Amino acid sequence: MAISTSSYFSNSLVGVPQVAGEISIYDVNSAPKYALGTKFERQDGAIFRYGHFSAATSAGTLMASTYDQVSDGYSTGQIVAPSSTYQMPNETPGVYPGAIGSRYFVTYITATLNQYAGAYMAVVNSSGMGIGYRIRGCTSTGVVATALSRFELYEPIVTALSATSAVLIVGNKYNDMKGAGIGTANLAGVAVTNVNTAAYFGWVQTRGICSTLQGPNHGTTIGSMASMSSGGIGTVQNIALFAAGITATSTGIAISTPFVGYFAGISSANLPTLVDLQIE
Repeated sequence: MAISTSSYFSNSLVGVPQVAGEISIYDVNSAPKYALGTKFERQDGAIFRYGHFSAATSAGTLMASTYDQVSDGYSTGQIVAPSSTYQMPNETPGVYPGAIGSRYFVTYITATLNQYAGAYMAVVNSSGMGIGYRIRGCTSTGVVATALSRFELYEPIVTALSATSAVLIVGNKYNDMKGAGIGTANLAGVAVTNVNTAAYFGWVQTRGICSTLQGPNHGTTIGSMASMSSGGIGTVQNIALFAAGITATSTGIAISTPFVGYFAGISSANLPTLVDLQIE
């Protein structure tokens, strides 16, 4: 589905909720009640994050962001050099998009309105290389000028961008979440309840003991490692039973599927189990 632009993003500092019972991890909302990524830590150390589900989802599903809809691989010539042509009326005259102190830059990256809201950007070469920013929003391609869009950042640019600068963009991992599998992006967490309607909002768990769906390569030993399944979308697998997921290297062991946590209980193949999540 198209990326959600109705999601609520924030760049403010968030305190710890103090009132017991104020947040229910089983709440499902048709409109965002909290900023995506809002963190809730229970007294037992379990951590939950608020997110947007791209499709109806079963409780226990391992979720990841929809990489293919909110990402852009880097290439040279993406950025338009700072120019008076694109002066923003809400910024100091002479501070043009892409310049130091501006919160905007103009780019050839194809975009729909706010497609990249809440996403993360790294400058990967030339001027500004190594600096990362968070994206607040963007215009549609062609609104600024033919083939161009304008991106707005939460923070001002600290090293000017140039026509040779290239950027790499990855979306907010709590927006448009879907069942984790090969080809999805960063793991977001495990759905703690059934989300019966696409494009609804709710909670995923990222740390602590959690009911989690598993595939055929199920956990057999308490304390053994669990990773994202390579065969069942949104499930976990026992790394020890999935030999193809482990590769010996000259410096150690490489695991081809992301680490999720440790099996805290044992059940049967293709049934939910309990996993001590270590996603954050």
